[in-house]
Amino acid sequence: MRPRLRLLPALALALALALTAGVAHAHGDLTGTANAISATEIQIQWQWYEFDPPDPTGHPEWVGYDLYRRNPAECSPWVRLNAEIIPRVPGATHGGTIVDVPPAPLVTWQYELRPVDAARNVVYLIGGYCEPPCAANMWESIPKLAGPVTVGTIGLDVGWAVYIIPCPDACWYGFVVPEPEASLLRPYLGTGEAFRFYGDEFFGTFEGSYLYLDRFEPAPCGPVPAARPSWGRVKTLYR
Repeated sequence: MRPRLRLLPALALALALALTAGVAHAHGDLTGTANAISATEIQIQWQWYEFDPPDPTGHPEWVGYDLYRRNPAECSPWVRLNAEIIPRVPGATHGGTIVDVPPAPLVTWQYELRPVDAARNVVYLIGGYCEPPCAANMWESIPKLAGPVTVGTIGLDVGWAVYIIPCPDACWYGFVVPEPEASLLRPYLGTGEAFRFYGDEFFGTFEGSYLYLDRFEPAPCGPVPAARPSWGRVKTLYR
């Protein structure tokens, strides 16, 4: 997730008008989760929330979704998992579930659900609630918590949470870690010390990427080994 820019009200309004002039609006939010449900399977669940059905999201060219997978530690190429486009339900809240068998255990897999047109081009949804391209990202490993959700440093304190800045030499994302676990990470703010972060993430295009931390361990930025020592669970440390 890229940090959201805080623009001055007049500039934000001007930018919004420029972007949306003559363009169909998007009044909704795309969310998703990925969970290991067996020794070989990861279940991906997603939902598009239509915020204002009387004034539904436009984009008639948006016919559905494609689901992709990659290994973020290696920046491996995206692989499309669905043969046919997953259909959209225009103007209504809708969602779905897909079960994937990734090629290896003990690896964090990133999934991305992309809105597409009939030619499988990404549809960039522009609106006040959905950050273009409005693609939902999800992360999971088999077994659960075997791999880190991200690797990076603590670079921002917003009071109720801290923000993880991902290492630049891989395809990790940045995450917001809320309280109470944020208090454990605050001593490392601005030190440049990198960690692997494990836990459950929630991704919404409107809310951003949240990480509900289970544990973290020191690690330099770079490739992530398959076998990892641990500092133990954060919940135990916090007691």
